[in-house]
Amino acid sequence: FDAVLHASKMARGNKRPGDVVSEGMEIRVWVSGMRSEGYGTAEGSTWKIDAKLEVTMLDPKELSADVSEFIALPSDALLAAQVSRIEDYGIFLLVSPPSGGAPVQGFVHVSEMKEGFVNHPEDEVEMGQELTVRLLRVDRKFGRLRLSMKLPEVEGY
Repeated sequence: FDAVLHASKMARGNKRPGDVVSEGMEIRVWVSGMRSEGYGTAEGSTWKIDAKLEVTMLDPKELSADVSEFIALPSDALLAAQVSRIEDYGIFLLVSPPSGGAPVQGFVHVSEMKEGFVNHPEDEVEMGQELTVRLLRVDRKFGRLRLSMKLPEVEGY
């Protein structure tokens, strides 16, 4: 099987792939997902399935964070967060739980940064910037949050 190892799943922090791996290097990975690319035709009783494995070099035990407080929150809850990493495809944030415990990793995809086109996320935010974000989804398996910077409009403002 060929597998996809995205740069964001190689190491924590702002490390680039070349800082973590080199060509020909053997690495330990965990399968974090698998998606079907399509189905082939039946050949006798055998079906051909093309699939793509998604892997991570980050130990799932290290990734897991306590998201139980976030699970209880309504979808669209507003949360305080701080920008911890900026990538071409979006931003990673540290999100404070309502009780004030240890922050949990969250992600805002570039399409959720604002209405309209975003050329690059660093045009919209800075490292360390404090933001108010909207909760979209809680990933229980990896202890992460999917977030949006598109906030609901409030009447009277």
